[in-house]
Amino acid sequence: MFANQIMHIGNYFRGRLDDTYLNGALDYVNHNEEPLAIETLCEHLSEYEITITKNEYNDIILLIHKMGLSELDPPYSYLEELIK
Repeated sequence: MFANQIMHIGNYFRGRLDDTYLNGALDYVNHNEEPLAIETLCEHLSEYEITITKNEYNDIILLIHKMGLSELDPPYSYLEELIK
């Protein structure tokens, strides 16, 4: 249901997040594990301190809300610190 949106957001980080981590996170989409895909992607962004834009942040937050997740929960709660 959210696969295309997750893949689109993931592509924002090509060239900034190591392909191994990015592809690993996005591969969960292929196994119908969409919540795990976005959670893993956000964990990697936070863990490797990948700078994100305000628009990227907004897109992620909008998606997690659509998925019934909360930006107050880790790893989403760490994303705002990455905005530059």
